[in-house]
Amino acid sequence: MRCAVVGGTGWQGAGIATRIAAAGWTAVIGSRDMGRAQILRENLPPFVGLPAERFDAATNVDAVKDAEVVFITVPSTGHRAALESIRKHLDDEQLIIDVTAPVDPDNHLNEIWPEAGSYTAEAQELLGEEYLVCGAFKNVSATMLLNHRMPPNCDICICGDERDLLHPRRGSRRVHRDPEGDVAQVVAPAGGRMCHPERPHVCLCGGEGSTSRNHHGPVFNITHARTTA
Repeated sequence: MRCAVVGGTGWQGAGIATRIAAAGWTAVIGSRDMGRAQILRENLPPFVGLPAERFDAATNVDAVKDAEVVFITVPSTGHRAALESIRKHLDDEQLIIDVTAPVDPDNHLNEIWPEAGSYTAEAQELLGEEYLVCGAFKNVSATMLLNHRMPPNCDICICGDERDLLHPRRGSRRVHRDPEGDVAQVVAPAGGRMCHPERPHVCLCGGEGSTSRNHHGPVFNITHARTTA
């Protein structure tokens, strides 16, 4: 499976790309600057001890083309601009996982929250309700992600509107081009191979009443409570 990492040259993007590759998939590291993406693509595999052929580099726009899963790992201040730049190159069969947290890139002690209430909500509003958007990994450190031999040391929160899709046993929309595909199948391996298949350290939120149109349901209330971004 081919996974794009938009804005993937930062620490969090590098960590997500590492977990994608560790799961046996191809991580396409995206950037506005192709040179930066290529540098990370060359240096990340030996740094994390994974095969180089599981990594690729591209501009953000080219990275999302033909990707089955798109991770958004841009800083909070560049979130809207990044989505606007790739929007017309996305399709509604792709799973879009928003990883952007409300952290000020210039001062990590400060928070920056969008008008939509969360960056996942902003992505859903900007792309439209026909696109499959969820939020995940916002509470997971880049250090843990980069150490792909380390099991997750925290819950991995997945937030989105389609509970049937989010549930690890009730997936209905195609993610792996497979009717059994679902968000948990993507997020759990990317967050680390779980020791116990029945207890995958995944916290699922969403469903009826949690739509991005009003974002007053459980998925975005969790966001406002700062439990996850």
